[in-house]
Amino acid sequence: MDLDAYTKQLQSLFPRGFAWNLNHNSNLTKLLKGLAEELVRVHKMAERLFDEADPIMGIMTIVDWERMTGIDTDKRVDLDKRRTVIAAKMALRGGQTKSYFSRIANLYQPDSEINITEYKPFRIGKSIAGDPVNNERWTHIWKIEGLKTKLHFTMRSGEKVGRALNNFDLEDHLNELVQRFKPAHSIAILGYKEER
Repeated sequence: MDLDAYTKQLQSLFPRGFAWNLNHNSNLTKLLKGLAEELVRVHKMAERLFDEADPIMGIMTIVDWERMTGIDTDKRVDLDKRRTVIAAKMALRGGQTKSYFSRIANLYQPDSEINITEYKPFRIGKSIAGDPVNNERWTHIWKIEGLKTKLHFTMRSGEKVGRALNNFDLEDHLNELVQRFKPAHSIAILGYKEER
């Protein structure tokens, strides 16, 4: 509803009679317009709450979503990245398959082509020429490959001292989730390639 609609609604609450001057330019109507402005603001805020119910659309409730999902994000991180982390954490249902961990990685980097490599020890009679020669320690190691990161390790003249050389915030959250949900006996490695 708009300002005029709320003003008319407030005017309709007054009794009829000469004591209440509800003309367009009367002081009472001006007062009611002032009250109507607040009602319009509250109405718009209530409509906005529907969007806030979804963490992907949330602005005012983003801190609450982070608290509820147990995420401690640096508040200087871009809002879209914070939303992505929350949505990824909420979308997790559990699993220990390659496709499950690919889905986790794709939530963080939807445009990446994710591959998961499971390392196996070289076994005579089972392994073929060209297979990596790994020992028994590699039995339960696997790697998520194809993740992208923007590496920035150099400082240029004119940049502020104390500026982070890189921000691995999203990568840290992805690593945290993978390490938490991986099979307990396994070792997960996240492999990044530089994106310019």
